[in-house]
Amino acid sequence: MLAWLVRYDMVNIRYDMVNNQEEIQMDLENKSQPSESQIREFWKRLDFKFSPKTQDIKFGGEPQSKYSIANHWIYPDSSYHKTLPPMNLTSLFKHAIPKLEAYSMDNRPHNGHYVYYVWVTLGLKTGKAINFDPVLALFWAIWAVIE
Repeated sequence: MLAWLVRYDMVNIRYDMVNNQEEIQMDLENKSQPSESQIREFWKRLDFKFSPKTQDIKFGGEPQSKYSIANHWIYPDSSYHKTLPPMNLTSLFKHAIPKLEAYSMDNRPHNGHYVYYVWVTLGLKTGKAINFDPVLALFWAIWAVIE
């Protein structure tokens, strides 16, 4: 009886591993580059704000109209920029990771290649993503919890 239970457990574990491999393959095929609108929405949900009006930059408390910018982004630190941060690990770790409660990033072999596994938590939400590119894995995991 004990041998049958051990065999049953081993078959279940093998079945789970096969299903997990299929799930990993589906995730790798479905998660590609985010669209421009998804990237904009991603940063907006992380407290980046777009301002279409002209903003005079102040030096020493005095506004200087010759240093004004229109159609700019206001970063969470209240600085003004013409563009959003680039989608790279540096930007994600600087602006997105501090807003999370926990994260884990690991790379493992899969079909002869290494893939990145990322798990993130924010509140009661947990996001996970698998991708060959660590930036995309991190983006899609964070996207899952801020969506």
